Order: sequence, then structure tokens, then C-alpha cells
Amino acid sequence: MVDLDADRAQAVASRFGADDWTTSVEEAATLIDAAVVATPPASHAPIAVSLFQAGIDVLLEKPLASSAEGARQIAAAAAANDRVACVGLTRRHWHATRWLAGFLDSGARDEVEFFDWREGFGFGWPAETDYFIRSDDAGGGAFMDMGSHSIDLMLIWFGEAARVMYFDDNFGGVEADCELYVRMKSGAAGFVELSRTRELRNSVLVTGRGWSIEVPDVYGNELRGRPARTLRQTFGGLRGDQLPQQTLPDLYVAQLEHFADAITRRATPEETLGDAVASLELIDACYRDRHALEMSWVAPGADAAVP
Repeated sequence: MVDLDADRAQAVASRFGADDWTTSVEEAATLIDAAVVATPPASHAPIAVSLFQAGIDVLLEKPLASSAEGARQIAAAAAANDRVACVGLTRRHWHATRWLAGFLDSGARDEVEFFDWREGFGFGWPAETDYFIRSDDAGGGAFMDMGSHSIDLMLIWFGEAARVMYFDDNFGGVEADCELYVRMKSGAAGFVELSRTRELRNSVLVTGRGWSIEVPDVYGNELRGRPARTLRQTFGGLRGDQLPQQTLPDLYVAQLEHFADAITRRATPEETLGDAVASLELIDACYRDRHALEMSWVAPGADAAVP
């Protein structure tokens, strides 16, 4: 267990039965075979690069970094040192996610006309520090944090984006609410709304030519489809209307098993760094060209895009 706070490092090591604890990443690298990096995003690149150079394989919590540049540094260092690098994008392990990806890959992607993604709740994540609201550490707010999952799946499911228009409520700190309007290269139009202040429906609706599919809970493992026969198809050994049960802990188990398997096989993991870099490049592009989110309590014309 590694933490800059020695007391906390020792306490957590004791709680989880770790053999060693330290405040130094360099010292830790001499004691371990692989690492899970779950620190604030801005620290991911320097920590990961140091570990790769020491011959350590790494699983990084999402977002991969606080910017696309940091993500590219991580990818380059992993390649240069022939190390396995995985990203903690747990939602990829939902059976519903995998089935929908298979369905769209089968040719349905070209039939998608529109998708509507709403995800939000009042922020209440237990935290030791306030890094979530410090842009230098977090890299951004709701769009960087929640968007790491939603943008990742959006690009997996619907392909590359052709045009985007992004709005948020950033007045110089980090955004709590944001909206993304996107046109994919496939021709599909999409809308993504993310919030740390409001309970949204937390679902995804996909409308295609003659069919529709709903992920009724982005934190669950269920699909709904019309016509009903749409979900009777099987992709990757999964039938859409008969998905095996899963819980959130199952996703973390699957993630760790996937990381261990990639190390054992010395294989490129499914959550490729290229995917994570692409997601952060889109997020960076949106931040560079952000527009003020319309809010009734802000004077018309007020510019929320503070440099």
C-alpha cells in the first residue's frame, strides 16, 4: 500500500492485509509485481511512467489521465518498456454493454438514427480530499469524471464523432452540469447530459430504423428492446433478453481478472490505451470550445467559458 500520508498507508495496509506499506512509489516498485493506481488523475502519468520504467504492469483508475497529453505519455511509456497497461473502465464488463456492442457491430450501427444519454445524481462520493473540485488535480468536473465512462461507451457503440457542441456551467472551477450534442461519422445524432447536482433518469435510449433499445439503468445489467425479437439475438455468447445477473462487485472482479490475464498472456488488453486516449482527446476538444450552459439564474449572455 502506497500513500503520501504514512499513517493512512499503514492503516489501509493493515485493514486489507498488505504485507508492506510505504510513502514512496520508487520503493514500492522494488516490492511488487503489478500495481493499481487509484490516485487523482493528474498524478496518473508520472506514477505510471515511473512504474513502467521499473518493469511494473499497471491498472489505472479512470480517467486514464487528466488530459489527452498525459494519456499519450502513459501509452508511450507502456510501449517503450513493454508493459501491460489497463484502464479501470468497469462498465465495459456489464453483459448489457457487451451485448449492445455486439449488436451494433453486426451492422445495426449504420441504422442508428439517434441516441439519448442522461446520467446524474447529487454528488455524495466519500472522499478524503477535495481533489474532485480542483481542476489541476481532477482535470475537469462531471464531464471528465462521469464522462470517462459515457464517452468511452459512446465511441465503442456508435463509432467516431464527426462534430460536437459542448455546454457546461464552468465559471473557472470544474463543471457540475454539462451537455454534449454530437453527430457521429455513421450519421447518428446524439445527446449526452451529465450532472453532479440533479437526479437524472440514468439511462440510454438508442433509436434505429425499425427498432429501439434502452439501457434502463447505466449502473445495472438490463436491456429493453422493441420489437421484442431484437433482444432474442445472441452476441458473444449473450442473449439480450436473458443476460446473466451481475452486481457492481462482479465488475471489479472481472476487471482484476482481465488485468491478471493480460499480464499472464503479455497481450494487449481489451481496454486499449488507444480507446482511452481517443476519449480524452474528445473531452479535451470539448473543453477547448466550451459554451455557457443556459441557466435561468444567470444573466442572458453571461460567458461561463472562463479561461
